[in-house]
Amino acid sequence: MLSPRRRRLSGNWETLFDAAALSAQIDDLNFEVNTPGFWDDMERAQATMKKKGALERKLGQYTDCEERLSEIELLIEMADEANDDELADEAIEAFGRLTEDMEAIRIRTLLTEEYDTNNAILSIHP
Repeated sequence: MLSPRRRRLSGNWETLFDAAALSAQIDDLNFEVNTPGFWDDMERAQATMKKKGALERKLGQYTDCEERLSEIELLIEMADEANDDELADEAIEAFGRLTEDMEAIRIRTLLTEEYDTNNAILSIHP
């Protein structure tokens, strides 16, 4: 029942999250953090740790979405086997929440670029 939706959602979040690339970037940063002299340049170290934290949060969001979708699929199977309308409704509600959360993540991703954490100066000319 959820397979076509899962494929559509998976396609959507695979464009938002490249889990393999995120993991590789985190591994690279972990290697860098563990190299001797990493903390000698404090500004560079702080920037690296900030980037690592952002990547870990993004990968965590992906993992959370995957786990939630797997739970929803299990709920649907259980509802189908037991012919339980309440359980089916619960799965539908959970799917709706997941879809909303993924849309919020998508919008944040679209609005997040390298310099988005910096302040902006806006000038209005008549």
